[in-house]
Amino acid sequence: MAKSCDIEVDGKVVLEGAGVRGSGRAFRLQDVTLICDTLEVEADSVRLEGGVWMEAQEIPAPPHLRLTRNGARVGWGGQFAFQFPWNKGVADLVAPYATQPLNKLNQLVTECAIRFPAGITLILNTDFSPVQGDPQTRWITRQFPDEFPRLISIMCSHNLASSERTFGAGFAKAKVRFSTTWENVYQALQDEASNVVSRDFIDEARRQIG
Repeated sequence: MAKSCDIEVDGKVVLEGAGVRGSGRAFRLQDVTLICDTLEVEADSVRLEGGVWMEAQEIPAPPHLRLTRNGARVGWGGQFAFQFPWNKGVADLVAPYATQPLNKLNQLVTECAIRFPAGITLILNTDFSPVQGDPQTRWITRQFPDEFPRLISIMCSHNLASSERTFGAGFAKAKVRFSTTWENVYQALQDEASNVVSRDFIDEARRQIG
């Protein structure tokens, strides 16, 4: 059972059901947000209650899995939206990341400061969008698909980041290095008197991203 929790995992999550012999194994989800790369269900049935958002790129589900909604509001992301039996009912719950704060720049930089350590190098597409399937930047595709590439471009134009072409899986990519930290960018956004990064950069980022 999983109840009243938010789970986001770069990797695999297994829902292992429980039950007495002969009755089948069941797993219960109540008021849960679950986002992962792969979800395996080792149960005969899944009971959904409250509000449940599920998102994964791979779902090797049992062929005869039974779902019981019990009045639950549900929402599906990734392969859940296309795979039976998850999508057999109407999805009526919006993604937990669908509503953005008014100040997208502050929220984006805050997330980057939390997730990206000093000295990080990112492999992105040549337009600075996240590479599909990269667990390090997957959250950007969900939450800031337009704002993040724009911010990286502005950072490059102000010499806070640099990029060079590289190749992976036969396709050109951009290897992006940073000459400052995301902590510094966050500090500059919060403190108008801070000069840890260029104020011209901060002003342009605010104009273009909001």
